[in-house]
Order: sequence, then structure tokens, then C-alpha cells
Amino acid sequence: MSHDGTERRRTDGRSGFTKDELKDAMKKAMAEWLDRKFMQFGKWSLASIGAALVVALLYFILMTNGWSHLPQTLQHSSH
Repeated sequence: MSHDGTERRRTDGRSGFTKDELKDAMKKAMAEWLDRKFMQFGKWSLASIGAALVVALLYFILMTNGWSHLPQTLQHSSH
């Protein structure tokens, strides 16, 4: 019997939960799982963007200080 005094219909005699209670529990569990997955994706995305920025910054610093990505033999033959 529920708090308002009416008898609630059970979905399964063994479970003890109503259909609405099971539905609400599933919705909540799915929402929590999706929230965790979105947070995980965001964390990996942010880490990837940060790593790319560090590599780009390092590359530009090295390029402005005279570093070239060409091997020495190719640099001399092109002059």
C-alpha cells in the first residue's frame, strides 16, 4: 500500500517494485551513465587539445630560433 492509502499494482510478485519505480530507476541510471561518459569524453578532449597546443607552441618556438625539420643533407643540396 502506498502513502496515500491506495493499493499499488506490482509488475512482478518477486521484485516488490512498481512499473513506474522501475522506469524511474532505469532513467536515473541511464542519465548518470551518460553524464559519466560525457565527462570522460570532455576530459580526454581537453587533454588532447592541451597536448596539441603544447606541441604547436614548441614547434613555433623552435622554428623561430632557426630549427628546421629538414635533415642536414637536404638543407645543403637545396641551396
